[in-house]
Amino acid sequence: MSTPDKLLVRILLGRSDANVPFEDRCRLLRSMGFQQRVRGDHHIFAKADVEEILALQPRGAKAKPYQVRLVRNTILKHKLGEPRDDQVYSRRLGIHRSYCTSSTPLRAQQCVGCSPHAPG
Repeated sequence: MSTPDKLLVRILLGRSDANVPFEDRCRLLRSMGFQQRVRGDHHIFAKADVEEILALQPRGAKAKPYQVRLVRNTILKHKLGEPRDDQVYSRRLGIHRSYCTSSTPLRAQQCVGCSPHAPG
């Protein structure tokens, strides 16, 4: 599995939002087709078929945790950037390949965060 795929899985799992390197997150968004422009320390990402515009700032060398959550929510909402390795979701992490949209039941701790599998 390539480094962008590992970072994507790490962001989707949401276990370490405070430990995501800022430059790696920018590289991931560019690999997903986002256009980047920089104004001061604001890195602004936009994509034609995504209505959200992501304005991101570094906190030292790391990404700000709330901005990692914004990126994760945008990826999930628009179903962007599925890892190229199909086994990532099924074997290693136990997550649905299509971001939990299938009817197969999962334990809540395995889910990326969609509402059908939320504890309740």
